[in-house]
Amino acid sequence: MTERRWWVALIGAGLLLLLTLASGVLASQRMGQVAKDIRLAQEKYQTEREIVRDVHDRVYQASILVREYLLDSSPSAGENFARQFRTGDSAIQQGLNTMRQVFEPEAIPAVGKLRSEWQLYAASVLPVFLWTPRERTERAAFFLREQQRPRRQSLLVIASEVDTLIQNGYRTQYQRIDESHRQFQDYLQRVLAAALILGLITAVGTALRLASLEGRSRELFAQTEAKEEELRHLSTQLIKIQEEERRALSRELHDEVGQLLTGLRMELGMLERLRQEKPRFDDHLAEAKTLAERTMRVVRDIAVGLRPSVLDLGLVPAIQWQVRHFKRRGDVVVDLACEGNLQGLPETHATCLYRVVQEGLTNCAKHSQAKHVSICLEGRAHMVILTLRDDGIGRNEEALNLSSGIGLTIIKERVRELNGHFSMKSGPHRGTQLNVELPLP
Repeated sequence: MTERRWWVALIGAGLLLLLTLASGVLASQRMGQVAKDIRLAQEKYQTEREIVRDVHDRVYQASILVREYLLDSSPSAGENFARQFRTGDSAIQQGLNTMRQVFEPEAIPAVGKLRSEWQLYAASVLPVFLWTPRERTERAAFFLREQQRPRRQSLLVIASEVDTLIQNGYRTQYQRIDESHRQFQDYLQRVLAAALILGLITAVGTALRLASLEGRSRELFAQTEAKEEELRHLSTQLIKIQEEERRALSRELHDEVGQLLTGLRMELGMLERLRQEKPRFDDHLAEAKTLAERTMRVVRDIAVGLRPSVLDLGLVPAIQWQVRHFKRRGDVVVDLACEGNLQGLPETHATCLYRVVQEGLTNCAKHSQAKHVSICLEGRAHMVILTLRDDGIGRNEEALNLSSGIGLTIIKERVRELNGHFSMKSGPHRGTQLNVELPLP
């Protein structure tokens, strides 16, 4: 659950960063696109205005050209002025074609109207360049007043309409750009609001997680203090037990071995005095032998209790000896199964497993009231597994924790020092099971 919460917080932080990064990238791209659209709109507007202005100026130039021709009295002026007019007409036609290509569809009808009006104007002007000087003098005023000026004015009005349409189109395009920019601002605000909400959720989750970790830290600190107090208590008990063992060993040496050696010395002294009395000599000699044997047995039992020499023969013979010795002390049936390769185990591992079996059998005899005990020792390629199970009265978990004495504590420490795993399972009327797993070096 803790790892899942950390993953959720990590995903939330990642989404927050992605939203922030995405909003920044989108804002940058959108601002660049808006600037580009505005620049293109302005360039298009300037181009269209320049085309209209050029047509407008050429219409003025054409009208001025016609007026100058009518005021010129030279007989050969018509050809020159006609050529200049046709050049202006070609430029105006080209400008009108460009208008149809670049203008918005709304302005195309006005461009067509402007083209038609110019064609009528040009058609009315071109025959004038064939007039003689006399015709120019007689008809110039009428032509300028009744034909050229009205048509020129009509062309200029249409050109103004086209210019107005261009301005309206520019304003419309600018409004579209502005509307698109406003929509993007709304979108960006929504993204920022989502990022803010996600950031708040992440911050609240992080704060709650920190509060939970602080509470857990306080709990672990309290548990650590309790464990330290328990270790101090167990250390005190261990010192007391060591003193009691030393006292018991001293008493046993003094009472058992000392008395036996004293009796042996007295018997030997008696033998010295009774060498001439054969029957009594034999009796005291037999008693001396018995005392010597008892002394040897007591010394051997003490030595075995301190460190069993049978471990020198291997773990399996030592546990078999321990099982036989346990059977002689009670009516408990013990089944021992040894599987796999158990030869050549390190001395530390063999001693640890032997002590586990010894402590387990001792607890069975003292507390479990078991009738049957099974021991399974399995040697694998990189591990040794020991399982000890009895059919005793068992205990619940709370009682099991409270009753874990110095013996089990020492076993746990032995197993932990060898990087092993120790577990104990028990339940009311379900017996007790010890499991030890020791990795091999």
